[in-house]
Amino acid sequence: MKSTRKALALLLCAAMVMSSTACGRARAEKPGTATKTEEAPIPLTILTRPNFELEANTLRDQLTKAGFEVTVNVQPDRASSMAVQESGKYDINILNWLTDAGAPDYAVRQLYHNDGSYNMWPIKDDELSALIDEAAQLTFEDSIPVYTKIENRMVDEMCWTIPLYNRTRFVAVNKDVVDPNTIFCGGSTPRFFGMSQYVDKSLSETRPYVAVQFDPNPPNFDPIRTEEGSTFWMKANSYISLTACNANDEVVPEYSLSRAFAIGEGNSTFYFMLRDNVNFAKVEDNKAVDTGVLVSAEDVVYTLERAKDPDAVPLNSGYTNLESVDTIGIVTDLEELKNIKVSGSSQSVFDYFNEKAPAPITKLTEETSEVDNAAGVCQVVKITTFKPTPQLVNFLTISTLGIVCKDVVSSLNEGVDANNYDPAKDVLYGDVNTLKEGSAQFNNNNWFSGPYAMLYINDYEMVFDRNPGFMPDTEWAPNIKNLHIKMMSDMNTAYSALRSGEIDDCMPEGNWGSLKEAPNVAIVERESTSVSTLFFNLMEGSKMNDINLRQAVRYAVNQDDIIAIKEGTVTRAHSTLTMIPTGNEWNADLEKSAEYLQKYRDSLK
Repeated sequence: MKSTRKALALLLCAAMVMSSTACGRARAEKPGTATKTEEAPIPLTILTRPNFELEANTLRDQLTKAGFEVTVNVQPDRASSMAVQESGKYDINILNWLTDAGAPDYAVRQLYHNDGSYNMWPIKDDELSALIDEAAQLTFEDSIPVYTKIENRMVDEMCWTIPLYNRTRFVAVNKDVVDPNTIFCGGSTPRFFGMSQYVDKSLSETRPYVAVQFDPNPPNFDPIRTEEGSTFWMKANSYISLTACNANDEVVPEYSLSRAFAIGEGNSTFYFMLRDNVNFAKVEDNKAVDTGVLVSAEDVVYTLERAKDPDAVPLNSGYTNLESVDTIGIVTDLEELKNIKVSGSSQSVFDYFNEKAPAPITKLTEETSEVDNAAGVCQVVKITTFKPTPQLVNFLTISTLGIVCKDVVSSLNEGVDANNYDPAKDVLYGDVNTLKEGSAQFNNNNWFSGPYAMLYINDYEMVFDRNPGFMPDTEWAPNIKNLHIKMMSDMNTAYSALRSGEIDDCMPEGNWGSLKEAPNVAIVERESTSVSTLFFNLMEGSKMNDINLRQAVRYAVNQDDIIAIKEGTVTRAHSTLTMIPTGNEWNADLEKSAEYLQKYRDSLK
């Protein structure tokens, strides 16, 4: 760091003119005239990927005007970008964060809490972490003032992050083939492709539905071992969750494993009455077959216990969502349900569940072979938390916590030490090579609890077949048998493919005006909780640990310029907490930027 400071001091011969307001060190040339100074620009490296290249170039122009010398490092895919990030050879990284299930705790904990599983920068702020913990214990209305403090702390006071914009979620479909009215497009939820339907329904059994995602090279397919865009859709459509979100981001039992769920009084006990019409699927002869094995309470307990353990698998991304969980078990005593009230109600959990069951509940069982909802025999899973955590039902919608088969996963992972995992020789459940067509390790032993089973992946697409054991003969059974998700890094190529009819569905992210005019394209849109954000390299020795430098960047960023290049597809944001009405508004201020930049320069001298 000393050599860096010395080098920066020697570079102060480079020219940059600032007004006296923008630079406290400036010397007045004549009374009543503007003051001038010459300072060397501060070097910054922006790390990004092709889908953020426009944003990066706009930021480069803004920061250059503010006194920085900017290099844009565009990496072709997630893996190469992560390698640069881990090396620390960057100053600012542009990333997108989708807050699953609209849970404000999910919007901040993983990214900004000291112990967050995605806090890779890393941010270490005890005050911010304490506020995050406090807010998580409150109901939504009561939490708003605390989340406002959180936003103020992480953005305005400490400038740990800089929001660029809030994305509007769009789905563009070939309306000649796909009925736009059947597209599931939630604000914070994944796409559920099983709800889509063709205009000509007779094609549902023979014609594959072809969608596009812009994140290639998924790292693996174990739900808890990955939490990023390249596997987001796959997990949501291959593994059922304990609860689900509807298109309005409301937590509901529909499309989930729970026929009904209830929070007990005190917001520390949670009960889930499971369905008995969801079986695991496996792959045989390149098609999905019903195993006849029920997705049971035992599988739920195993899935959540496994996700709760940070050392269960390498790169466990699930544990942060379950940090407040104390116990997970199966209820067998009906009296327990009768003796606890639903939070905010005088009704017992038993009476509430009885209203939702297909027949009066006569018995609770932990034996999968005894389950028969139509005969009143049900399974109920109970979760307790160390402290009130009303947002737990939101977290359980997240595809990272998709339900896996206890027997299959434990068998495949037996004998592999997660802390000494060697991907060159060890094989774990969901390893990409076991599902990759043509790989020497190709051996799809996965069992899938969701509406689709993944048959294989190659360099171009992920291929799925309908799970015949997923809620058959109900409205939630997938309408279309086969699903292909193409992986394209170039958006314009995808747009051309949609206009020409080569694909059915994509989620445009910008510069897609041509799609609006295409006669065969319909656009479905919703507000979302997806925020594109700048994160700083806060590794030891990084210059971005200086708050004055971060603030100089913060006040140089003009969201309006960036929104303009996104052609009306995004709106202003102040943080990832888009669901909280904080009242904060983002404003650029080049004079403040210059003041903070000068404070940083002074600290070097």
